[in-house]
Amino acid sequence: MIKEIWEEQPPGFYCMSLKDLDGNWRDNVFETINSALAWMNKSKELGDLYFCITSLSDKRRVKGCVQASRYLWQDLDEVKPDSLGDLKPTVAWQSSPGRYQAVWRLDHLCEPKELEELNKALAYKVGADQGSWILTKVLRIPGTRNHKYPEQPTVKQLWNNGSTFRIADLQEALKIPASEPTISVAGPSLDWKRIYTKYKDKIPRKVRRLLDAEKAVKGKRSDILWYLEHELLNAGLRPKEVVVLVKASVWNKYRGRDSEDDILEKEVAKIISEGGDKEDRKKKEEFDNIPEDNLFSLVLENDHELMTDIHQYPSWMVEGFWTRKSHGIIAGEPKSFKSTLILDMAVSVASGKKFLNQFPVIDTGPVLMVQNENAPWIMKDRLIKIRSDRGLVGEVTKVHGIYEVKFPVRLPLYYINQQGFNFNEPFHRKILDKIMSRIQPRMVIFDPLYLMFDGDVNQSKDLNPILNWLLNLKTKHDCSLALIHHWKKGTQGTKIRGGQRMLGSTTLHGWVESAWYLDVRNSEELEGEMPSDEFNAPSGSATLTLEREFRGAGMYPRLDLKVKMGDFGSTDYSVKIEKHRKEREEVNEVEAKKSIKDLLELRGGSASIRDINKELGLSRRIARKLLRELKGGKEEKSP
Repeated sequence: MIKEIWEEQPPGFYCMSLKDLDGNWRDNVFETINSALAWMNKSKELGDLYFCITSLSDKRRVKGCVQASRYLWQDLDEVKPDSLGDLKPTVAWQSSPGRYQAVWRLDHLCEPKELEELNKALAYKVGADQGSWILTKVLRIPGTRNHKYPEQPTVKQLWNNGSTFRIADLQEALKIPASEPTISVAGPSLDWKRIYTKYKDKIPRKVRRLLDAEKAVKGKRSDILWYLEHELLNAGLRPKEVVVLVKASVWNKYRGRDSEDDILEKEVAKIISEGGDKEDRKKKEEFDNIPEDNLFSLVLENDHELMTDIHQYPSWMVEGFWTRKSHGIIAGEPKSFKSTLILDMAVSVASGKKFLNQFPVIDTGPVLMVQNENAPWIMKDRLIKIRSDRGLVGEVTKVHGIYEVKFPVRLPLYYINQQGFNFNEPFHRKILDKIMSRIQPRMVIFDPLYLMFDGDVNQSKDLNPILNWLLNLKTKHDCSLALIHHWKKGTQGTKIRGGQRMLGSTTLHGWVESAWYLDVRNSEELEGEMPSDEFNAPSGSATLTLEREFRGAGMYPRLDLKVKMGDFGSTDYSVKIEKHRKEREEVNEVEAKKSIKDLLELRGGSASIRDINKELGLSRRIARKLLRELKGGKEEKSP
């Protein structure tokens, strides 16, 4: 009986209370119904057990946490429930000899304020305990024992007749002025993720596609919003849950209005009250017969529209390092300062300060960083170093005996740190889209790809849906996107072009518009005797080679970056740009052959020496040698 009641309440927390044999009272709040029932079965002999009819939005049985309810309740005392005529309850039980408790099932969820009003009026109407109408009331649990009596009688359920009461009828019977039904969407427990996951198998495929749509078809938003509300109700969702899902969809034409929630709530309430008239049924049939392809469209532009679009023009975000509104990848071997350098650029884009104190930022604005790899304290330490290098930290000075405090600049930087973001989870994509709509970032960074992707990075069929979604996200929010990624094992020290060394399918290399490829050239450390107190102190630097690649922005030379970074808590940080020193060509021939094979496959089995030289960065001499070996079937083992 308890499970049946709770399953019809909004998702949240569930409370059972124990009054032990010594008279001590304790509330126990659970995150799931099954865990509450398991505790109940183990605790029956410890004392008197009670349960709270409503679900809670937090782990406290207080009025402010009570959520909407599908049930009214009463402690009837000596009033016999079968004597209530038209108000005979849905479920009734005997709590002790000659005393009763009961609940009444409602036709839809009732918000706490209206619920309290109905419960109070019902208590006075039937002559129940005058305090039993409070929102946090707990009742005895059928099947448990009442230890108040020496014989410890069992709390016995009398019936469960399944009856349902219309709230409008109750308001009339209890002489309460009728109010327009509303469905509040407040409450941290009622989120898009939990609802979508719970009903995913019950929601029709067409409806799921519409909920996941990235762009609304012009002229159809009103009709499709109506269709979604009807279909979600038909799938068994509660009104409150329907509002949460449609509100987050692209079909929500009321987004941004002050009355957005009220309008959606009234629309859903109207559908419930009308029950679907003949015209509604006809409209639904028409929608069911529309081919899915007609619900989505491609936007066609003519030459004049494209060429006169003032929002589209070539430019830099960071001069020489990232093109404006482009998508791309920062790749390299582990510990090659990929995350540090992209965070450095994020600070420059957010602040307008020159990147590496040298390269102008043209397109400035908010930056969002979604990262699953580094602990927040590591992020904070790196940010302190970078901000200090840019002069973006606070300062305390003493002037004529008075201390003056200059607070740090507040930057439009936003973070989603170590929260398990996953490209393959629809609700994560939906939440991210909502966040981006709110903060309107100029750049979004994902660090790293392999911790955000469930598919096989070697398979284009797994990658393509995610890469296409990222392109749509970039276009929708008019911003740049950057992914942090790794190189294949065994490619360190090779002269293969950086894009061909990336872990996974060649699809990734073909996708980028802006890219950095980082290689650690050497690590310089001080040698010799060192005082014991400096044994754990950092002492030296690392030199990286940065290869840049841009679609449509010409060829840019490689750079050597000398990075110095102090220990945790230190503000020491600098990046010095040096001219790249070309070294003798060293090639990992096994990896180079694999890259040539990939290129041949991409080109339909044909590629010239010039193509290999240009695409893979191999010299013509090495390219000829490896092609001869591949043609002759020779395969050499890696060293």
